[in-house]
Amino acid sequence: MKELNEEIVGIYHEKREEDGCETPDEEPKKVKGLMGKGSFESLRQAIAAGIKHQHKKSWRERLSSSFSRNGLIIVKVSVFLFLLTATAIITILSVKESQTKMEENNAFEDFLPVNGNTVIAYTSCGPVQGWVEDGGFAFRGIPYALPPVEELRWKPPVPLQRLEYCWNETLITKRKGSSPNSCWQTYRNGSLDGSEDCLTVDVFTPRSKRNGQRPPVVVLISAETLGGGGGKGFISPQLLSPKLAKAAGIVFVRVRFRLGVLGFFRATALSKSVHPPHSGNYGLTDVHTALQWVNLNAASFGADPHSITVLGHRAGATLVLSLMASKRASNLFSRVWLSGPAVAFPSAEEDDLLDAERQGDMLVESLECTENFLGNNQNINSATCMQEVDSEDLLDTVPEDWKWRPVDLPVRDENSSLLHNWLTIDGEFLTEDPLASWHRHGLHIPLVIGTTSHGEATPELRQRNDWTDLKIVEDHINQSVVGEMGLTEEALKLYSANQQLHLLWNESLQSVMPLVHITSMITDIRSICPLIDFARSASRFARKVPIYLYIMASQPEEAGAIGATVEAEDKPDLASAVVGPGADLLEILTHPLESHNQSSSIGRMFYTYVMHGPSSPNLKKSYTEWDSMEKVGSWPDSKMPRWVTLVKSDGRVEPVSNYPN
Repeated sequence: MKELNEEIVGIYHEKREEDGCETPDEEPKKVKGLMGKGSFESLRQAIAAGIKHQHKKSWRERLSSSFSRNGLIIVKVSVFLFLLTATAIITILSVKESQTKMEENNAFEDFLPVNGNTVIAYTSCGPVQGWVEDGGFAFRGIPYALPPVEELRWKPPVPLQRLEYCWNETLITKRKGSSPNSCWQTYRNGSLDGSEDCLTVDVFTPRSKRNGQRPPVVVLISAETLGGGGGKGFISPQLLSPKLAKAAGIVFVRVRFRLGVLGFFRATALSKSVHPPHSGNYGLTDVHTALQWVNLNAASFGADPHSITVLGHRAGATLVLSLMASKRASNLFSRVWLSGPAVAFPSAEEDDLLDAERQGDMLVESLECTENFLGNNQNINSATCMQEVDSEDLLDTVPEDWKWRPVDLPVRDENSSLLHNWLTIDGEFLTEDPLASWHRHGLHIPLVIGTTSHGEATPELRQRNDWTDLKIVEDHINQSVVGEMGLTEEALKLYSANQQLHLLWNESLQSVMPLVHITSMITDIRSICPLIDFARSASRFARKVPIYLYIMASQPEEAGAIGATVEAEDKPDLASAVVGPGADLLEILTHPLESHNQSSSIGRMFYTYVMHGPSSPNLKKSYTEWDSMEKVGSWPDSKMPRWVTLVKSDGRVEPVSNYPN
């Protein structure tokens, strides 16, 4: 026990010295005394008393002690955080590298998924299967509205904007050689063909890459007449193909729309069946709905929805002009190119509208659908009766003077010989003609408008007389308003002088020159002069956009050149002198497929216009100054056109190209 006591006392003194304290004599004695009693409890109390008198540690000592205890933990946590951060950085870099590689791979992938000879586009109404053809894609017969049949006959088109109107599975479009339904129409030979289920579009696209530049869109609106017809204007849309889309680098869209009595019929019974009362122009609203579809779905085919050019031909061009007068069609297209439109629009006077309805009422009566025939039958009215008439029976009942016929020189009783006016100012969709609309609201869309030098040339006109005899031509002119005004001799001199250059280059044209004279005269009076007047009037309302006018004509040195009328293929002399209807459209739709030395200026100008837009109307135009459009004068190998002008806002027509130089 003594040894234990001494050891405790020693420990006590060492502890006091470590703490820097003096050791009073009484405390060891006290401890010794306690231990001497041999009490374990006393030992515990002695140790407690020693600890009680310990001096408290400083903050530095406590901090040092704390670091000693927690140092290992801190090191472990630091290492863990470092490893975690490094792992995150490596993961991010790996993902980014993977995404970069994926993007690089996607850059070489087709925008549209291809599987063998098929391709899929995802439209607003569901997936559509097209076909891989000639290095491009073809989607033929995509619906843009419900079929206008039964109760939807003579109603505005119903766009496919509801889920129940769409297809449940992938829609398989028509293959090459299998054409979609065309809309009902009467052809020149009197035959009928078509279907009411015809509101479809064809889309032809180049094979583009996912990250590539999106190609512009060209929408073709084409018809020989609003009643139908045929000829060159009818076959030209067939030239649209994936091969053309690939060569041009453009997405082409062809629109089918209602024609004739099914597309432009106006009658009192139909007007009363809707509110507000109106009827007619159903084909016009078809085109409007189709353009809405194009705007909505262009991006789905890899195209640029902000670059849409509408290419209107003949009656289709007239419809596009009408759309430009409607507020509903604003912002549906970027620019317009019109070939051979009619620019004489119907009147908006109430009497004229009623007269158009009265003409339709006569057809309703001939079909026995008037109230007189229906009696008191409460289950059917005139409009319902008309909707139930068989489509072929309906077209067979159309009056002969509503059907197509070739135009000629104007005669005194002009009103009785005019073609039926299918288009009307219906008061609902079309409220005014283009010039009236632009006068109030301005023209804000770039416009190119033109025709061919013999746009009214037809087989019927050529076969009507023996035009090789100049005396027959003279008699024909004498029977017209031109002859009644005593201008026959002056007209013959004027047109003969214009054709002398042809004879100098090719004497074999002598036999066809009389026909060329009469065809040129008819075209000038019926088409070219009204077109120039229209362009001059429209230019006054243009708001910072240009209006270009072109006349496409062959040159004497181009005997046998492309651009001749289809009807004259067996007569090369006539073919070299006459540039008939549709020759400009034919040039446009074949230009990208031609070699450079065969290409035409009209084709080059069209595709430059589509790709880059028009030139600024504020710039002075000359052969050496050209803005976005290519300089026409720099195309030495070009064949057509020979006259391209910029129509100024003051009505002046300033040539930007005039061949030969």
